[in-house]
Amino acid sequence: MTCCAAVNTSVGGGVAFFGEGTDTILVDGQTVLGTTATYEARILLTTPGSCPSCSTVFDEWTLALEDKGLAHRQGVLAAYSHPVNAPSAFVLPVAITVNCWRHIAYVYDGIEERLYFNGALVGQRVAAGNIGNASGPAHIGAIFRDGVIATAFLGYVDTLRISNIARYSGTSFDPPSGDLGPDANTLLLYNFNDPPGSVTVTDESGNGRTGHLGTG
Repeated sequence: MTCCAAVNTSVGGGVAFFGEGTDTILVDGQTVLGTTATYEARILLTTPGSCPSCSTVFDEWTLALEDKGLAHRQGVLAAYSHPVNAPSAFVLPVAITVNCWRHIAYVYDGIEERLYFNGALVGQRVAAGNIGNASGPAHIGAIFRDGVIATAFLGYVDTLRISNIARYSGTSFDPPSGDLGPDANTLLLYNFNDPPGSVTVTDESGNGRTGHLGTG
């Protein structure tokens, strides 16, 4: 797919910009997952500048009980579903994609975990068990955990969806290019179609999980 050379804020009706590693969106409520899940987003990374390790896209965390995460920075795609892939996150190398829109996805189907980059399978590994659920906060971008700030990816996010099913399988699929849609298996969906200057983000899943903009 051709690289998009510039940000198009009309894609998906709107975007959220993360310009600092401490930028965050606090999400109301919690997800409840079992033996299947998909974490996915369509994002554009900008130049990392002084924060080359900035990478968190989504994280819902409670110490020792819950960790549902998706992260991306230049050259690395990562995800985590405690305790399915404990003690190590699922981390794989990907192409450098500064200033390009890319769809990223983590899929767990109860048998294995898979990471997809722009619709192409990056890798998979055997996994089993239930994803841990607790009452910890969920964040888009930065989150304070383990006594430190896990810094946000730097760039734009056009759409983000958390689902309780394994949405993608095989070696490839056509990556979505606009707003993701809700269905019965959607637990959280942000398409950032809120008015410019809004300090909240509407959850289009129908579950009322409003996002609140801030700095971590």
